[in-house]
Amino acid sequence: MEFLLFGLLSFVPLILIAAVVVAIVVGLRRIGGETNEPGIGTIRRIFFYGLAFVGLMLTASGVATILNELLAALSMSDVFRSSSFGMAFGLAATIVGLTAWLLFWRTAQRSIERYPGERGTLGRKMYVYLVLGISAAVTAFSAQRLISDALGASSVDVTTLAPIVVWGAVWAIHWRWEVAEGQPTEIARSMRRLYVYVTSSQGLVLLAMGLGVATATLLSTGYSSVFGGTLLRPEGGLWNETLQDALASTAVGGLWWWFHWHRHGRGDEASLLRQVVIYFLGVFGGIVTAVSSGAVIVHRVLEWVIDRPDTVSAASNFSVIPAALAATLVALGVWGYHSSLGVEEARGSGARLPTARRAYRYLTAGVGLATLTTGMVLLAGTVIGVLVPSANRFAGAGFYGGPLTASLTALLVGGPLWAWFWLKQSSLVTSALDASASIEERQAGSRRTFIFAVFGIAMLTTIAGMSTVLFLLLQAVLDGELSMRMLDTGKWAIGAVLAAGAVSLYYWQVLKEDRASATPEDEHADADEPVSHAPAPATVAKRVSAVAVPAAQALLDALGVRLGVTVAVQTRRDDAGVPEPSGDEIDTLVEQIRSAPGDAVLLVVDAAGVQVIAV
Repeated sequence: MEFLLFGLLSFVPLILIAAVVVAIVVGLRRIGGETNEPGIGTIRRIFFYGLAFVGLMLTASGVATILNELLAALSMSDVFRSSSFGMAFGLAATIVGLTAWLLFWRTAQRSIERYPGERGTLGRKMYVYLVLGISAAVTAFSAQRLISDALGASSVDVTTLAPIVVWGAVWAIHWRWEVAEGQPTEIARSMRRLYVYVTSSQGLVLLAMGLGVATATLLSTGYSSVFGGTLLRPEGGLWNETLQDALASTAVGGLWWWFHWHRHGRGDEASLLRQVVIYFLGVFGGIVTAVSSGAVIVHRVLEWVIDRPDTVSAASNFSVIPAALAATLVALGVWGYHSSLGVEEARGSGARLPTARRAYRYLTAGVGLATLTTGMVLLAGTVIGVLVPSANRFAGAGFYGGPLTASLTALLVGGPLWAWFWLKQSSLVTSALDASASIEERQAGSRRTFIFAVFGIAMLTTIAGMSTVLFLLLQAVLDGELSMRMLDTGKWAIGAVLAAGAVSLYYWQVLKEDRASATPEDEHADADEPVSHAPAPATVAKRVSAVAVPAAQALLDALGVRLGVTVAVQTRRDDAGVPEPSGDEIDTLVEQIRSAPGDAVLLVVDAAGVQVIAV
């Protein structure tokens, strides 16, 4: 009975996976991925590949269990001791699973002979890439365990070889099929991208974690050696199990990430999914991790200076710094690589500012602003608590140390983070050289979402804080206990009102400026769609061409926007340079072009300026 129950329960994860597959297939088909597609039909396709998937999972699990039991038996004196259950389950799963897989896979293969287009269908590609993803994950994590054991002085667990051999073979076979079939349809190419980037992201996470733990182990060992303490000294010395696991994770994760990201993700710069991985996992994830771990270091330093210089030893207070420093260094490496890669690919594709990069910058600015505002609230509340006489009587001397340390940490971390990314994007809005970039930035959906979200949250926080303060005030009046103690009770609410009010006022001004610069058409522009006009451009009824170096394209685009025309550019091969006109000089140049005689104008651009020639 127990065996039967165990066997039935083992199907539950497979059924859930199959259900997810079905949901994705149906959802994508409704979007338009496979409408009116000839072949065996969506329902039959889901049926065949879904059951083939379940059969393959059972087969691989059963074969791995059998191989595991055989390896365990060979390594023990008592050959099959305590292995009957595992062997029985492995044989049962293999027999049932292999039968099901062969039946439904052969049926699916025969359908391709009748309908060659079946190779590119969503159902088939979903099966292939789901198998590849699961088998790659199992193989990688099993290899990590094997390498870790091999690096240690202890004996290697030979049973670890079983999942590597079996699931590695499953991955290799299906990868060979995937390469042979290719991606004949757009939906097939999309599925391949999903597999490549999800799998490479898993490898990147494993690589970063391994590097972080290995670096933290080395720094902690050095820290304990310098300070002569035992708090951070790893058990068993430097070459311990933690370092071995970390090195194994680094090796496996690095290989896993390199194979998918560099070998099979290269040349896919136009993919939105690739941009999401670069900017949100690599750049945003890296910088948030670096800032968070850096904040731990700043907090410990401030805590030591302000709150506990005489109560805790320096070695104990700063014991967390090696791990935080290791996380910071690795996160900065991840951020630096993906940031430079994003800039390089954007430059190569000719994109001015990818949507993903813009969204990442505003998201990072939002994280910085939230941290900065939290620091402002804590600082205001701490100051009020110190100034109110009743605070010291009820909270005790030195109560402000913790909140003050936290507030200064948040201000020192959140302030520069918000200022750097917000001001970086705001500089595009105030650009006098490239008017089209300014309009595009003001109309970007990510900018509008950020401003309205920040303004809305700040207003709600202000309203909530004012309501709390008013409640405390009225309660004190009705109770006849109006005193300075009310300020101490409501100090955090007052801090929230002050901080959120300041944020609300600032972004209200930003919102007014954006609305004042927008044309009526801009008010209804689609989110993150590039715009090709400036505010109220005056159309010029003439052809405008230019002779300039490629670096002058931004200036020519700005002139074209101001004039309401497209400037045809002939590339100069000499080193003519690019002028840097002011806003007034651009206005003068526009008037010269408008007033030039004839119906055509030639612009000769060099470092000295722009020469307007009527032709």
